[in-house]
Parts: sequence; structure tokens; C-alpha cells
Amino acid sequence: MEFVDGTSLDKTRPNQIDRTIDIFLKIADGLRAMHEKGFLHTDIKPNNVLLAFDGTIRIIDFGQCCKIGFQKERIQGTPDYIAPEQVDREHLTPQTDVYNLGATLYWAITGKAFPTVLSKAGKKVDGQILTPPSPIELNAEVPPGLSKLVMDCCEHDRKHRPRNMKEVIYRLELIQHVMTHVRGKK
Repeated sequence: MEFVDGTSLDKTRPNQIDRTIDIFLKIADGLRAMHEKGFLHTDIKPNNVLLAFDGTIRIIDFGQCCKIGFQKERIQGTPDYIAPEQVDREHLTPQTDVYNLGATLYWAITGKAFPTVLSKAGKKVDGQILTPPSPIELNAEVPPGLSKLVMDCCEHDRKHRPRNMKEVIYRLELIQHVMTHVRGKK
């Protein structure tokens, strides 16, 4: 095993939006590489991301990793980050990791867990989870585009989520570019 001199994301939540975007671009790129090899992580969450002191990011804990399209016999995942298709034991796709990443990003920019089907935060009315507040409603510093991306990633129906990590990366880079441009004008 590789020794990583650093700490997990859950212990060192970034306090700046631009740093958060940098971290999540690296996580998304790591997941993109896994997907290109035909595999899913299926358990992205803050304590499965290590922030090394040299600035590198490491995704850890591949215990729930599986091939794209795999259908697990039992529910596996962390309640605050689990995708609905994991709970329903459906075939898993890159959009499963998109959901896990979105729920993790929600936590990183709001400090609150995204209310998933299994989480304690998931308030239900007539068996349906209520739409949670968007990140911008909880943190006014969150750019509208980033707030929308997070909510798109966490759509219950995966048909409404970004198709893959390439799309997530593109949108994060666009948000980063806009933030840099706006900051440059001040």
C-alpha cells in the first residue's frame, strides 16, 4: 500500500470554493479514468478522498468497486452518499459515481449531508424525499453554476444526471473559468 502523507477530505473540508473545485476536478478525473477502464468506485465520500500535503489527491477504498453494468445482490454504499440505483439494486453505471460525487460535493460546499433515500437527512412525505435546499441556498458564496451542477448530479432519476465524468469535468472547468474571469475584473 502507498503511504499518503495527508488527511482525508472529511477531516479537512476546504473553506474556499476555488479550492473545492480544484479538488473535485481531480476526483472526477480519477473516476473518469476508472470508467474508461470499465470500472466504478460506487462509494465516493469525504473519507475516501485523501488530500496529500504535496497537493495530490488520492481516491481510496476500492472495496465496493465493480464493473460498469454490474448489479449487486445487496445494498452497498454509504447512506449519506448512496445513489438510488444502489438502493434499488439496479445495474450500476458511471452515473452512479456521478451521484456519489455530487452528494460529496454537496457536503463539501454546504457542510451538510445530501438527503439520500437511506440518509437520516432524507425527509420523506408520502414515501418521497423532499427536494433539499440547493447549495446556493445554504451557502451564498456558491456560484449558481456549481449549485446547479451539484443538484443535477444528485437527481434521483439518473436520466437527468450528467451522463459521465467528462461532462462533470467540463462543467467544473467552465465554472472555474467563469470564477477566474469574474475575479480578474474586480
